[in-house]
Amino acid sequence: MDRKGVALQYRPDYSASPEAPETKIPEKAEITEAIWSSVNATGITLAAKAEKVNRRKRECCG
Repeated sequence: MDRKGVALQYRPDYSASPEAPETKIPEKAEITEAIWSSVNATGITLAAKAEKVNRRKRECCG
């Protein structure tokens, strides 16, 4: 790129594995174990905010 103040950084090449990813379907026992295993969820945060919205009531079915 020939633009003043702009510098590009990129890898000179890209290499990929010729092997396709495994597409194994999990067994029922693996799914059950994952569902019932304990998970540390203390790192998950949730933020919520409630606001009152003033709206006019609609007359129905006119």
